[in-house]
Amino acid sequence: MVQPSQPRHETRPTPRKTRVLDAKIFGNEIRESVVSFLSPEPVAVDELVRRCQLTAPIVRTILF
Repeated sequence: MVQPSQPRHETRPTPRKTRVLDAKIFGNEIRESVVSFLSPEPVAVDELVRRCQLTAPIVRTILF
């Protein structure tokens, strides 16, 4: 009889507080990345998306 393989190490779920904090930090980093590419002159959204290497919906959410 073959026994099911055991995981090499036990993984515990990340506490919700930690996940929320990580998401906020990551969101702030993304926001700072987008804002850093803005300038006094108009910037095309396509160019902003390309520079930030993010998707258009994410950039739109940050800007509006």
